[in-house]
Amino acid sequence: MEISVGDQHWRLATGDCLAMRLDQPIVYANPGSTAARYLVALAPQPFIPNRRPA
Repeated sequence: MEISVGDQHWRLATGDCLAMRLDQPIVYANPGSTAARYLVALAPQPFIPNRRPA
């Protein structure tokens, strides 16, 4: 899988993992000739008591 987030690009192989923010355009592409399967898991930032917003 090739993944682009804004101006950053990664090529992932079987078993690779990538964490990213969702504040830029994201593009997923399969440059290979065989089907690719991938999982997208969304998780919120952890709650931190008394944390001031940025």
